[in-house]
Amino acid sequence: MLESAGVIHSKDVNDHIQYLLDILLPHRHIIIEFGQSFEIDVEVLWESTYLYAGTGPVLSPCVVRGIADLGAGLAFDIYQIEDPSSVTT
Repeated sequence: MLESAGVIHSKDVNDHIQYLLDILLPHRHIIIEFGQSFEIDVEVLWESTYLYAGTGPVLSPCVVRGIADLGAGLAFDIYQIEDPSSVTT
């Protein structure tokens, strides 16, 4: 399992996935061979203080291509969370 901890400064899902693709794509042939026996997925945890129709993440063509080049699936786990600035103590 890999995490995108190297880009914690960014809230852009493309930055996080591209960070992982930069690590994985140079080993693409090994990963694809490995994927013949195992399922390969990119899983994204998306938390937002505002969820409404059309407010979800948008993936760049480069990221979509990279995921496809790995033969991987893509899953989003989406949650609406409270805005910390609106919480009273």
